[in-house]
Amino acid sequence: MREKLFSNDLTDIHQGTYEFRSLLSVEGSPPVQTVIDSGILPRFVEILDVNYLKKNLPPGANDDIVDRIRVESAWVITNIAAGTSEQTNAVLKAGTLPYLINMLYETKELVVDQAVWALGNIAGDSEKTRDAILNAGGLDLTINLLDKFITNDNYIKIVRNLTWLLSNLNRGRNPPPSSENMKKALYILFKLISLRDSETVCDAFWALSYIVDVDDGCTDIVLGSNVMSKAYNCLDAYTLKLKNMTHDAEDAKIGTMAISPIIRMLGNIATGNDNQTNVIIRMGFVDFFSTLFYRIDNKKSQRLRKEICWTLSNITAGPTEHVQLLIDLGLIQMLIDAMSSYELFIRKEACWAISNALFHCATKFEWTKVFIENGLIESLLSYLEVASNLVDMQAHILDCFMYILEGGRKYEKKFGKNVAYEKMIELDAIEAIENLQDVESVEVSDKAYKIIVEFFEGIDN
Repeated sequence: MREKLFSNDLTDIHQGTYEFRSLLSVEGSPPVQTVIDSGILPRFVEILDVNYLKKNLPPGANDDIVDRIRVESAWVITNIAAGTSEQTNAVLKAGTLPYLINMLYETKELVVDQAVWALGNIAGDSEKTRDAILNAGGLDLTINLLDKFITNDNYIKIVRNLTWLLSNLNRGRNPPPSSENMKKALYILFKLISLRDSETVCDAFWALSYIVDVDDGCTDIVLGSNVMSKAYNCLDAYTLKLKNMTHDAEDAKIGTMAISPIIRMLGNIATGNDNQTNVIIRMGFVDFFSTLFYRIDNKKSQRLRKEICWTLSNITAGPTEHVQLLIDLGLIQMLIDAMSSYELFIRKEACWAISNALFHCATKFEWTKVFIENGLIESLLSYLEVASNLVDMQAHILDCFMYILEGGRKYEKKFGKNVAYEKMIELDAIEAIENLQDVESVEVSDKAYKIIVEFFEGIDN
Protein backbone atom coordinates (compact mmCIF):
# COMPACT_ATOMS: atom_id res chain seq x y z
CA MET A 1 0.00 0.00 0.00
CA ARG A 2 2.75 2.40 0.94
CA GLU A 3 4.60 1.88 -2.33
CA LYS A 4 1.46 2.62 -4.32
CA LEU A 5 0.72 5.70 -2.21
CA PHE A 6 4.14 7.21 -2.94
CA SER A 7 4.14 6.32 -6.63
CA ASN A 8 4.09 8.98 -9.35
CA ASP A 9 1.45 7.04 -11.25
CA LEU A 10 -2.02 8.39 -10.47
CA THR A 11 -3.69 5.00 -10.79
CA ASP A 12 -1.29 3.56 -8.23
CA ILE A 13 -1.78 6.57 -5.96
CA HIS A 14 -5.54 6.15 -6.14
CA GLN A 15 -5.32 2.43 -5.35
CA GLY A 16 -2.94 3.00 -2.42
CA THR A 17 -5.12 5.76 -0.99
CA TYR A 18 -8.22 3.60 -1.39
CA GLU A 19 -6.53 0.72 0.45
CA PHE A 20 -5.49 2.96 3.37
CA ARG A 21 -8.99 4.43 3.53
CA SER A 22 -10.48 0.93 3.63
CA LEU A 23 -8.05 -0.03 6.39
CA LEU A 24 -9.11 2.98 8.48
CA SER A 25 -12.82 2.33 7.88
CA VAL A 26 -12.98 -1.03 9.63
CA GLU A 27 -15.38 -1.40 12.56
CA GLY A 28 -13.98 -1.57 16.05
CA SER A 29 -10.42 -0.34 16.38
CA PRO A 30 -8.99 0.92 13.09
CA PRO A 31 -5.19 1.31 13.17
CA VAL A 32 -5.25 5.12 13.23
CA GLN A 33 -2.23 5.55 15.47
CA THR A 34 -0.21 3.02 13.48
CA VAL A 35 -0.85 5.01 10.30
CA ILE A 36 0.17 8.26 12.02
CA ASP A 37 3.29 6.69 13.52
CA SER A 38 4.32 5.39 10.08
CA GLY A 39 4.90 9.00 9.01
CA ILE A 40 2.68 8.90 5.92
CA LEU A 41 0.12 11.51 7.03
CA PRO A 42 1.94 14.33 5.16
CA ARG A 43 1.55 12.30 1.95
CA PHE A 44 -2.22 12.33 2.30
CA VAL A 45 -2.06 16.10 2.72
CA GLU A 46 0.18 16.43 -0.33
CA ILE A 47 -2.27 14.58 -2.57
CA LEU A 48 -5.13 16.83 -1.47
CA ASP A 49 -3.43 19.46 -3.61
CA VAL A 50 -5.08 19.50 -7.02
CA ASN A 51 -2.11 21.26 -8.62
CA TYR A 52 0.35 18.65 -7.36
CA LEU A 53 -1.72 15.82 -8.81
CA LYS A 54 -2.33 17.49 -12.15
CA LYS A 55 1.41 17.79 -12.69
CA ASN A 56 1.44 13.98 -12.86
CA LEU A 57 -1.60 13.72 -15.11
CA PRO A 58 -0.66 12.29 -18.52
CA PRO A 59 -1.47 14.57 -21.49
CA GLY A 60 -5.05 14.14 -22.64
CA ALA A 61 -6.01 11.93 -19.69
CA ASN A 62 -9.34 12.33 -17.90
CA ASP A 63 -8.84 14.34 -14.75
CA ASP A 64 -11.60 12.48 -12.83
CA ILE A 65 -8.90 10.40 -11.19
CA VAL A 66 -7.55 13.56 -9.55
CA ASP A 67 -10.87 14.15 -7.83
CA ARG A 68 -11.14 10.49 -6.83
CA ILE A 69 -7.69 10.58 -5.23
CA ARG A 70 -8.50 13.77 -3.33
CA VAL A 71 -11.83 12.36 -2.09
CA GLU A 72 -10.11 9.17 -0.88
CA SER A 73 -7.37 11.19 0.81
CA ALA A 74 -9.91 13.48 2.50
CA TRP A 75 -11.72 10.33 3.63
CA VAL A 76 -8.51 9.02 5.21
CA ILE A 77 -8.14 12.33 7.03
CA THR A 78 -11.82 12.18 8.07
CA ASN A 79 -11.23 8.78 9.68
CA ILE A 80 -8.06 9.89 11.44
CA ALA A 81 -9.84 13.00 12.76
CA ALA A 82 -12.55 10.74 14.21
CA GLY A 83 -9.99 9.39 16.66
CA THR A 84 -8.54 10.89 19.83
CA SER A 85 -7.81 14.59 20.32
CA GLU A 86 -4.11 13.86 19.85
CA GLN A 87 -4.86 12.19 16.53
CA THR A 88 -7.10 15.06 15.40
CA ASN A 89 -4.35 17.53 16.30
CA ALA A 90 -1.92 15.49 14.22
CA VAL A 91 -4.20 16.11 11.24
CA LEU A 92 -4.05 19.86 11.84
CA LYS A 93 -0.29 19.88 12.42
CA ALA A 94 0.19 18.10 9.09
CA GLY A 95 -1.27 21.16 7.35
CA THR A 96 -4.56 19.73 6.11
CA LEU A 97 -6.80 22.67 6.97
CA PRO A 98 -6.02 25.04 4.06
CA TYR A 99 -6.61 22.24 1.53
CA LEU A 100 -9.89 21.16 3.13
CA ILE A 101 -11.11 24.75 3.23
CA ASN A 102 -10.18 25.23 -0.43
CA MET A 103 -12.16 22.12 -1.34
CA LEU A 104 -15.31 23.91 -0.14
CA TYR A 105 -14.93 26.35 -3.04
CA GLU A 106 -15.11 23.58 -5.64
CA THR A 107 -18.10 22.61 -7.75
CA LYS A 108 -18.03 18.82 -7.54
CA GLU A 109 -20.35 17.61 -4.79
CA LEU A 110 -18.27 14.56 -3.83
CA VAL A 111 -15.20 16.71 -3.27
CA VAL A 112 -17.10 19.28 -1.21
CA ASP A 113 -18.99 16.67 0.77
CA GLN A 114 -15.89 14.75 1.86
CA ALA A 115 -14.18 17.99 2.92
CA VAL A 116 -17.28 18.81 4.98
CA TRP A 117 -17.08 15.43 6.73
CA ALA A 118 -13.43 15.95 7.58
CA LEU A 119 -14.00 19.49 8.84
CA GLY A 120 -16.97 18.31 10.90
CA ASN A 121 -14.81 15.75 12.71
CA ILE A 122 -12.08 18.30 13.30
CA ALA A 123 -14.52 20.96 14.56
CA GLY A 124 -16.23 18.50 16.89
CA ASP A 125 -13.04 17.51 18.69
CA SER A 126 -12.40 20.62 20.81
CA GLU A 127 -12.75 24.38 21.02
CA LYS A 128 -9.16 24.70 19.76
CA THR A 129 -9.79 22.74 16.58
CA ARG A 130 -13.18 24.40 16.12
CA ASP A 131 -11.56 27.83 16.32
CA ALA A 132 -8.90 26.84 13.78
CA ILE A 133 -11.69 26.28 11.24
CA LEU A 134 -13.54 29.45 12.25
CA ASN A 135 -10.34 31.48 11.90
CA ALA A 136 -9.79 29.99 8.45
CA GLY A 137 -13.18 31.28 7.27
CA GLY A 138 -14.98 27.95 7.59
CA LEU A 139 -18.20 29.38 9.02
CA ASP A 140 -18.91 31.78 6.16
CA LEU A 141 -18.16 29.08 3.60
CA THR A 142 -20.50 26.65 5.39
CA ILE A 143 -23.30 29.20 5.51
CA ASN A 144 -22.82 30.13 1.83
CA LEU A 145 -22.95 26.48 0.78
CA LEU A 146 -26.10 25.90 2.81
CA ASP A 147 -27.69 28.94 1.21
CA LYS A 148 -26.75 27.53 -2.18
CA PHE A 149 -28.10 24.00 -1.62
CA ILE A 150 -30.91 24.40 0.90
CA THR A 151 -33.76 24.81 -1.58
CA ASN A 152 -32.74 21.87 -3.79
CA ASP A 153 -33.87 18.45 -2.58
CA ASN A 154 -31.27 16.82 -4.80
CA TYR A 155 -28.58 18.10 -2.45
CA ILE A 156 -30.17 16.95 0.83
CA LYS A 157 -27.22 14.68 1.68
CA ILE A 158 -24.71 17.51 1.57
CA VAL A 159 -27.16 19.82 3.38
CA ARG A 160 -27.31 17.29 6.20
CA ASN A 161 -23.53 17.12 6.44
CA LEU A 162 -23.14 20.88 6.26
CA THR A 163 -25.71 21.30 9.04
CA TRP A 164 -23.76 18.84 11.18
CA LEU A 165 -20.57 20.82 10.51
CA LEU A 166 -22.40 24.05 11.38
CA SER A 167 -23.54 22.45 14.64
CA ASN A 168 -19.96 21.57 15.59
CA LEU A 169 -18.79 25.07 14.69
CA ASN A 170 -21.14 26.37 17.40
CA ARG A 171 -20.29 23.75 19.99
CA GLY A 172 -18.15 24.29 23.07
CA ARG A 173 -18.08 26.60 26.07
CA ASN A 174 -14.39 27.07 26.92
CA PRO A 175 -14.40 29.43 25.19
CA PRO A 176 -17.63 29.63 23.20
CA PRO A 177 -17.62 30.91 19.63
CA SER A 178 -17.89 34.68 19.31
CA SER A 179 -21.33 36.24 19.56
CA GLU A 180 -20.84 37.57 16.03
CA ASN A 181 -20.24 34.08 14.65
CA MET A 182 -23.22 32.62 16.47
CA LYS A 183 -25.50 35.36 15.16
CA LYS A 184 -24.28 34.61 11.64
CA ALA A 185 -25.16 30.97 12.17
CA LEU A 186 -28.66 31.84 13.40
CA TYR A 187 -29.46 33.35 10.01
CA ILE A 188 -29.16 30.00 8.25
CA LEU A 189 -30.35 27.88 11.20
CA PHE A 190 -33.75 29.59 11.07
CA LYS A 191 -34.01 28.42 7.44
CA LEU A 192 -32.84 24.89 8.23
CA ILE A 193 -35.41 24.54 11.00
CA SER A 194 -38.15 25.01 8.42
CA LEU A 195 -37.08 21.99 6.37
CA ARG A 196 -38.98 18.71 6.58
CA ASP A 197 -35.85 16.53 6.71
CA SER A 198 -35.58 15.10 10.22
CA GLU A 199 -31.77 14.62 10.20
CA THR A 200 -31.15 18.20 9.14
CA VAL A 201 -33.61 19.66 11.63
CA CYS A 202 -32.16 17.51 14.42
CA ASP A 203 -28.64 18.84 13.87
CA ALA A 204 -30.00 22.38 13.53
CA PHE A 205 -31.60 22.01 16.96
CA TRP A 206 -28.29 20.76 18.37
CA ALA A 207 -26.62 23.89 17.04
CA LEU A 208 -29.33 26.03 18.61
CA SER A 209 -28.98 24.23 21.93
CA TYR A 210 -25.26 25.09 21.98
CA ILE A 211 -25.88 28.73 21.11
CA VAL A 212 -28.57 29.40 23.73
CA ASP A 213 -26.32 27.79 26.32
CA VAL A 214 -23.71 30.54 26.12
CA ASP A 215 -25.21 33.80 24.82
CA ASP A 216 -28.24 35.61 26.28
CA GLY A 217 -28.47 37.96 23.32
CA CYS A 218 -28.66 35.05 20.89
CA THR A 219 -31.20 33.37 23.18
CA ASP A 220 -33.49 36.38 22.88
CA ILE A 221 -33.18 36.23 19.09
CA VAL A 222 -34.05 32.52 19.13
CA LEU A 223 -37.05 33.13 21.40
CA GLY A 224 -38.40 35.65 18.92
CA SER A 225 -37.91 33.38 15.90
CA ASN A 226 -39.69 30.51 14.19
CA VAL A 227 -37.61 28.06 16.22
CA MET A 228 -39.94 28.00 19.20
CA SER A 229 -43.09 27.27 17.23
CA LYS A 230 -41.23 24.56 15.29
CA ALA A 231 -40.04 22.97 18.53
CA TYR A 232 -43.54 23.17 19.98
CA ASN A 233 -45.13 21.56 16.92
CA CYS A 234 -42.60 18.74 16.94
CA LEU A 235 -43.13 18.00 20.65
CA ASP A 236 -46.89 18.29 20.27
CA ALA A 237 -46.98 15.78 17.41
CA TYR A 238 -44.56 13.44 19.16
CA THR A 239 -46.50 13.40 22.45
CA LEU A 240 -49.75 12.81 20.54
CA LYS A 241 -48.05 9.89 18.81
CA LEU A 242 -46.92 8.52 22.18
CA LYS A 243 -50.54 8.68 23.36
CA ASN A 244 -51.76 6.99 20.15
CA MET A 245 -53.73 10.06 19.14
CA THR A 246 -54.09 11.78 15.76
CA HIS A 247 -50.93 13.70 14.93
CA ASP A 248 -48.93 15.30 12.11
CA ALA A 249 -46.75 12.45 10.85
CA GLU A 250 -43.87 14.60 9.58
CA ASP A 251 -43.66 16.70 12.76
CA ALA A 252 -43.82 13.51 14.84
CA LYS A 253 -40.97 12.01 12.82
CA ILE A 254 -38.85 15.10 13.39
CA GLY A 255 -39.87 15.17 17.06
CA THR A 256 -38.83 11.53 17.46
CA MET A 257 -35.36 12.21 16.07
CA ALA A 258 -34.84 15.70 17.51
CA ILE A 259 -36.32 15.17 20.98
CA SER A 260 -32.89 15.24 22.69
CA PRO A 261 -31.64 18.56 21.27
CA ILE A 262 -35.06 20.18 21.70
CA ILE A 263 -35.19 19.29 25.39
CA ARG A 264 -31.55 20.36 25.80
CA MET A 265 -32.34 23.67 24.10
CA LEU A 266 -35.29 24.27 26.43
CA GLY A 267 -33.19 23.38 29.47
CA ASN A 268 -30.43 25.75 28.40
CA ILE A 269 -32.94 28.56 27.84
CA ALA A 270 -34.31 27.91 31.33
CA THR A 271 -30.85 28.61 32.79
CA GLY A 272 -31.25 32.18 31.57
CA ASN A 273 -33.23 35.01 33.11
CA ASP A 274 -36.82 34.72 34.33
CA ASN A 275 -38.22 36.39 31.21
CA GLN A 276 -36.55 33.81 28.98
CA THR A 277 -37.81 30.95 31.14
CA ASN A 278 -41.25 32.50 31.11
CA VAL A 279 -41.43 32.14 27.31
CA ILE A 280 -41.00 28.37 27.66
CA ILE A 281 -43.73 28.26 30.28
CA ARG A 282 -46.10 30.59 28.46
CA MET A 283 -45.81 28.62 25.22
CA GLY A 284 -46.77 25.43 27.04
CA PHE A 285 -43.60 23.36 26.62
CA VAL A 286 -43.76 22.05 30.19
CA ASP A 287 -47.20 20.58 29.43
CA PHE A 288 -45.43 17.89 27.38
CA PHE A 289 -42.96 16.81 30.06
CA SER A 290 -45.05 14.29 31.96
CA THR A 291 -46.04 12.42 28.80
CA LEU A 292 -42.46 12.42 27.56
CA PHE A 293 -41.13 11.28 30.93
CA TYR A 294 -43.47 8.33 31.33
CA ARG A 295 -44.19 7.20 27.77
CA ILE A 296 -40.84 7.30 25.98
CA ASP A 297 -39.50 3.77 25.97
CA ASN A 298 -36.35 3.48 23.89
CA LYS A 299 -32.58 3.77 24.23
CA LYS A 300 -32.93 7.53 24.77
CA SER A 301 -35.46 7.28 27.61
CA GLN A 302 -33.09 7.36 30.60
CA ARG A 303 -31.09 10.27 29.28
CA LEU A 304 -34.25 12.17 28.35
CA ARG A 305 -35.74 11.69 31.80
CA LYS A 306 -32.57 13.16 33.28
CA GLU A 307 -32.75 16.11 30.86
CA ILE A 308 -36.42 16.73 31.69
CA CYS A 309 -35.66 16.74 35.43
CA TRP A 310 -32.68 19.04 34.82
CA THR A 311 -34.85 21.44 32.81
CA LEU A 312 -37.44 21.47 35.58
CA SER A 313 -34.70 22.14 38.15
CA ASN A 314 -33.81 25.26 36.19
CA ILE A 315 -37.46 26.32 36.27
CA THR A 316 -37.94 25.63 40.00
CA ALA A 317 -34.86 27.77 40.65
CA GLY A 318 -36.96 30.72 39.46
CA PRO A 319 -39.85 32.65 41.03
CA THR A 320 -42.67 31.02 42.99
CA GLU A 321 -45.07 31.59 40.09
CA HIS A 322 -43.09 29.13 38.01
CA VAL A 323 -43.11 26.53 40.77
CA GLN A 324 -46.85 26.98 41.29
CA LEU A 325 -47.44 26.19 37.64
CA LEU A 326 -45.48 22.95 37.96
CA ILE A 327 -47.58 22.04 41.00
CA ASP A 328 -50.76 22.76 39.06
CA LEU A 329 -49.59 20.56 36.18
CA GLY A 330 -48.73 17.64 38.45
CA LEU A 331 -45.04 17.88 37.61
CA ILE A 332 -43.97 18.06 41.25
CA GLN A 333 -45.61 14.67 41.71
CA MET A 334 -43.66 13.41 38.68
CA LEU A 335 -40.39 14.71 40.17
CA ILE A 336 -41.12 13.07 43.52
CA ASP A 337 -41.75 9.82 41.66
CA ALA A 338 -38.54 10.26 39.67
CA MET A 339 -36.55 10.74 42.88
CA SER A 340 -38.06 7.57 44.31
CA SER A 341 -37.71 4.85 41.73
CA TYR A 342 -35.51 5.61 38.73
CA GLU A 343 -31.81 5.42 37.90
CA LEU A 344 -29.51 7.24 40.29
CA PHE A 345 -28.53 10.00 37.86
CA ILE A 346 -32.23 10.71 37.24
CA ARG A 347 -32.95 10.77 40.98
CA LYS A 348 -30.13 13.26 41.47
CA GLU A 349 -31.55 15.74 38.94
CA ALA A 350 -35.07 15.27 40.30
CA CYS A 351 -33.78 16.01 43.79
CA TRP A 352 -32.27 19.28 42.57
CA ALA A 353 -35.62 20.27 41.09
CA ILE A 354 -37.44 19.31 44.29
CA SER A 355 -34.99 21.10 46.59
CA ASN A 356 -35.23 24.29 44.53
CA ALA A 357 -39.01 24.16 44.90
CA LEU A 358 -38.86 23.28 48.62
CA PHE A 359 -36.67 26.30 49.26
CA HIS A 360 -39.78 28.42 48.66
CA CYS A 361 -41.71 26.64 51.44
CA ALA A 362 -40.35 29.17 53.91
CA THR A 363 -42.71 31.71 52.32
CA LYS A 364 -45.15 29.40 50.52
CA PHE A 365 -45.70 27.16 53.52
CA GLU A 366 -49.07 25.99 52.16
CA TRP A 367 -47.09 23.95 49.64
CA THR A 368 -45.82 21.79 52.50
CA LYS A 369 -49.01 19.75 52.55
CA VAL A 370 -48.89 19.30 48.76
CA PHE A 371 -45.39 17.86 48.92
CA ILE A 372 -46.21 15.60 51.85
CA GLU A 373 -49.41 14.29 50.26
CA ASN A 374 -47.50 13.51 47.06
CA GLY A 375 -45.07 11.24 48.93
CA LEU A 376 -42.07 13.51 49.40
CA ILE A 377 -40.82 11.91 52.64
CA GLU A 378 -41.18 8.38 51.27
CA SER A 379 -39.28 9.43 48.15
CA LEU A 380 -36.46 11.08 50.10
CA LEU A 381 -36.04 7.98 52.26
CA SER A 382 -36.00 5.75 49.20
CA TYR A 383 -33.37 7.95 47.56
CA LEU A 384 -31.32 8.01 50.76
CA GLU A 385 -31.16 4.20 50.81
CA VAL A 386 -29.40 4.07 47.44
CA ALA A 387 -27.16 7.07 48.19
CA SER A 388 -25.58 5.51 51.26
CA ASN A 389 -21.99 6.21 50.19
CA LEU A 390 -22.58 9.34 48.13
CA VAL A 391 -21.87 12.39 50.25
CA ASP A 392 -23.15 15.04 47.86
CA MET A 393 -26.48 13.27 47.48
CA GLN A 394 -26.84 12.70 51.24
CA ALA A 395 -26.21 16.39 51.89
CA HIS A 396 -28.76 17.35 49.28
CA ILE A 397 -31.38 15.02 50.73
CA LEU A 398 -30.83 16.56 54.16
CA ASP A 399 -31.37 20.01 52.64
CA CYS A 400 -34.75 18.79 51.41
CA PHE A 401 -35.67 17.53 54.87
CA MET A 402 -34.62 20.88 56.34
CA TYR A 403 -36.70 22.89 53.86
CA ILE A 404 -39.84 20.81 54.29
CA LEU A 405 -39.54 20.90 58.09
CA GLU A 406 -39.17 24.69 58.00
CA GLY A 407 -42.25 24.89 55.83
CA GLY A 408 -44.07 22.50 58.17
CA ARG A 409 -43.26 24.68 61.16
CA LYS A 410 -44.79 27.73 59.47
CA TYR A 411 -47.72 25.65 58.26
CA GLU A 412 -48.36 24.64 61.86
CA LYS A 413 -48.56 28.26 63.01
CA LYS A 414 -51.49 28.87 60.65
CA PHE A 415 -53.20 25.50 60.54
CA GLY A 416 -52.24 24.02 63.92
CA LYS A 417 -50.60 20.91 62.54
CA ASN A 418 -47.03 20.23 61.35
CA VAL A 419 -47.69 17.77 58.55
CA ALA A 420 -44.00 17.38 57.73
CA TYR A 421 -43.01 16.55 61.30
CA GLU A 422 -45.88 14.08 61.72
CA LYS A 423 -45.13 12.26 58.48
CA MET A 424 -41.46 11.95 59.39
CA ILE A 425 -42.36 10.51 62.79
CA GLU A 426 -44.82 8.12 61.15
CA LEU A 427 -42.20 6.84 58.71
CA ASP A 428 -39.40 6.74 61.29
CA ALA A 429 -37.35 9.11 59.13
CA ILE A 430 -35.62 10.38 62.26
CA GLU A 431 -33.61 7.19 62.61
CA ALA A 432 -32.28 7.52 59.07
CA ILE A 433 -31.24 11.11 59.77
CA GLU A 434 -29.67 10.22 63.13
CA ASN A 435 -27.58 7.55 61.44
CA LEU A 436 -26.08 10.23 59.19
CA GLN A 437 -24.60 11.93 62.24
CA ASP A 438 -22.02 9.14 62.32
CA VAL A 439 -20.74 9.37 58.75
CA GLU A 440 -17.25 10.63 57.95
CA SER A 441 -18.42 13.69 56.04
CA VAL A 442 -18.50 16.71 58.35
CA GLU A 443 -20.98 18.45 56.05
CA VAL A 444 -23.44 15.56 56.19
CA SER A 445 -23.07 14.86 59.91
CA ASP A 446 -23.47 18.56 60.76
CA LYS A 447 -26.64 18.87 58.69
CA ALA A 448 -28.10 15.74 60.24
CA TYR A 449 -27.27 17.00 63.74
CA LYS A 450 -28.84 20.38 63.00
CA ILE A 451 -32.11 18.78 61.86
CA ILE A 452 -32.32 16.58 64.98
CA VAL A 453 -31.58 19.48 67.31
CA GLU A 454 -33.73 22.12 65.61
CA PHE A 455 -36.82 20.06 64.81
CA PHE A 456 -36.75 17.01 67.07
CA GLU A 457 -35.18 18.52 70.21
CA GLY A 458 -32.19 16.23 69.98
CA ILE A 459 -34.23 13.30 71.25
CA ASP A 460 -33.36 9.84 70.02
CA ASN A 461 -36.56 8.74 68.39
